[in-house]
This record gives sequence, structure tokens and C-alpha cells, in this order.
Amino acid sequence: IESIKPDITKKLQAAIIFDALKKQHNIEATEEDIEAYIKRYADSGTLPFDEVKEMMMKPENKEDTSYRAAEDKLFGLLFAKSTFEKGEELSLQEFLKQR
Repeated sequence: IESIKPDITKKLQAAIIFDALKKQHNIEATEEDIEAYIKRYADSGTLPFDEVKEMMMKPENKEDTSYRAAEDKLFGLLFAKSTFEKGEELSLQEFLKQR
């Protein structure tokens, strides 16, 4: 347990910060946000969109999918408001593909 404690701590801290930012910016995932998130997820893999959507919208996965879509929406908002002094300008999706 001690070996995974730092990773769990970081994930919990990130979740707390995300929730606070989500409330501050009044971010909620709409159906359109969820569809867009599923499409980006499907485009990054090998499964067709319909299969990915079916899997992600199952009752046991729907809440997590909505959470991830809201997270994606928040990161897009924060990224759009950010300014950079150096480097190439990228969309959030392009940036994440490089990581």
C-alpha cells in the first residue's frame, strides 16, 4: 500500500482541484460534450465509434464518461484561456496526442 500511496494522493488532489474548478466555472457535460468526448476517444483507438459509444454509455460507465467529458471541457476552457510565450500553438487534442 505504501508504494501506491503517492500516486493515489496525487489522483485525489487532482480530483479535488478539478471539482473546485468545475464549480467555479460552472462546467457540466452536456449530451453534445459527451458525444464529442466519445468521438475523440474512438478516433484515438481502433474500435468504431458505435462500439465505443455503446461501451461508454452502459449504466456502469455512464457517470465516468460524463465526468471525463466535463474534465475535457474544463481543460479545453483553461487551455483556451492560457497564454504561452514560446512554442507552437496547438489545440488541446493535438497537445494531448503528443504526450
